[in-house]
Amino acid sequence: LPTASRQYRTMLPGRVELLVDQFDRVDAGTPLYRLDSPQWRTIQQAIANSESTVSQSQTKLDTFDPLLKAHERHEQSLGESILVWNARADKLNALSEAGGGRMSEYTAARSALATAHAELASVQKQTAELNASHAQTIAAIDAAKIALDLSVDSAASLLGIERATLLTPSTPDNSEVPLWRTITSIEIKALEPGV
Repeated sequence: LPTASRQYRTMLPGRVELLVDQFDRVDAGTPLYRLDSPQWRTIQQAIANSESTVSQSQTKLDTFDPLLKAHERHEQSLGESILVWNARADKLNALSEAGGGRMSEYTAARSALATAHAELASVQKQTAELNASHAQTIAAIDAAKIALDLSVDSAASLLGIERATLLTPSTPDNSEVPLWRTITSIEIKALEPGV
């Protein structure tokens, strides 16, 4: 009967190694054939690339907090410096108007004040750029996580196994290497007993 036959196909092309002979009895879970597919390695590479992008972006994101705190301290220091130079310039100006003090000191104080203002503007610009880069890094992490999830889901679908199984360690003693990395060929198994 047509309903008595079952076809076991894969979505990937590749070299097939048959593991059973014609008219062999098979039980559910018996390996029928093994597929060696270059496209499977492309999928593994996509997963690895997405994992790497997530990791690199997360590392970059972790550096933003200390950088932003350093910029805040620098900005605060420049603000204090501006107050000091402003007070000095006002004092020297008052002395100059009263007939004392030297004009060169007043000019130097005004020059230092202008330099401090320029440095403050530069630091504020760098802080704004850091904030923009921070937001871009968060967006990159989100995009990489989505790409990683899609790649893993696609691989799990192709292999016919659960996503969680694909992400579990390949061996109990090697918790660093997930199962998807160790699969070199796809093994197709019988879903039901038959001939």
